[in-house]
Amino acid sequence: MMMPPRLKNSAILLISCPDQRGLNAAIADFIFRNDGNILHADEHQDEDLSLCASRTAMRSMI
Repeated sequence: MMMPPRLKNSAILLISCPDQRGLNAAIADFIFRNDGNILHADEHQDEDLSLCASRTAMRSMI
């Protein structure tokens, strides 16, 4: 089965971790340094539990 071109080399990165300053920058930097491109990103912080949940759709440029 062939993948549609728009889905080729794409992935969704799901992260759930303790909330801390710079998480979004670290995620974006990781994707950039690995020749990726962010297509869409969502995040949620739970201040009561001090947790962060992130969903980032990305595509590899290689």
